[in-house]
Amino acid sequence: MTRLPQPGGDDGNWGDILNAFLAVSHGQDGALLDGIVGSAQLKDGAVSTAKIADANVTAAKLAGNIPKSALSASVQASLDNADAAVSHSSGITRTVGTIIVSSLLPAVADTDYVYFCVGTITIMMPTAVGNTNLYTLKNTGGGTITVIASGSETIDGAASAMMPISNMLLSFISDGSNWKIV
Repeated sequence: MTRLPQPGGDDGNWGDILNAFLAVSHGQDGALLDGIVGSAQLKDGAVSTAKIADANVTAAKLAGNIPKSALSASVQASLDNADAAVSHSSGITRTVGTIIVSSLLPAVADTDYVYFCVGTITIMMPTAVGNTNLYTLKNTGGGTITVIASGSETIDGAASAMMPISNMLLSFISDGSNWKIV
């Protein structure tokens, strides 16, 4: 077992004993060997991100969890937003109804809409921006149903879609900026 030299007791062997002791944790160049300094040897808060060489700390090397309080404010906010989104996603609600007069369709988040349309009427779609709802319309009368997009938005590239045939059904979903017929 290696040890430090003893003053007055290791005459003539000091160099060999000290070198054997240091070789346990140091390489020939004097640098610390890999794996010598662990979490038990570091004082809390002793290592800052500025002192860690790029690409030396990876997710695979991190042990345990990083407390949220140790993360930057922007990362904490992102985590909070993700938590809220996950807890909010309890499922899709479906609303079913009949429309007999020209109407603007609602846009409650996480709601799919099914409407039976009667007569010759105009249906205005809500904005497609940020809308993740599915809208299904069925012409159940003898009239023509005209579906128009909001503002400069389009429905499959056009300003409107026509449903002139009784029992015709169209479903609409947003691509984030315009409506698509599915």
